[in-house]
Amino acid sequence: MTAFTINIPEDLLSDLATRLSLTRFPDQLEGVGSDYGLSSDKLRTLVDYWANDFDWRAQETALNAFNHYETARDQSGWGTPNIPVGYLMPKNDMFPTPRSWIERQEPIVHWTETESGGHFMEWEEPQIVADDLRKFFTTVQELS
Repeated sequence: MTAFTINIPEDLLSDLATRLSLTRFPDQLEGVGSDYGLSSDKLRTLVDYWANDFDWRAQETALNAFNHYETARDQSGWGTPNIPVGYLMPKNDMFPTPRSWIERQEPIVHWTETESGGHFMEWEEPQIVADDLRKFFTTVQELS
């Protein structure tokens, strides 16, 4: 295993900011609410948050408070890496993955099932995702 720190190159963040600023939003369909995904207003709010309010460097610093390691993995898909895994399963995911499938490949140390959110959980419920990530890393830290 090789230790590493998260260091997102500034040019990638600049490129992301440019892409977010160029986002073209669809018109909202009348009378469907969120039946077909995020409303245009919610999507605009999320894009604005990621473009203007999310502090990428603060998150990078916070994540680097934890140890990070890279390890070689059997690319055939067989074998189990010796790294802890957390999984967040939204109740309304379009493609729910049975826990038993993941357990065949990964050592799960943290599993969460939510009552809200769907396939695009990070967009739909970012606070739930952030809170669950904190819980996962706390669990990993306690296991170390």
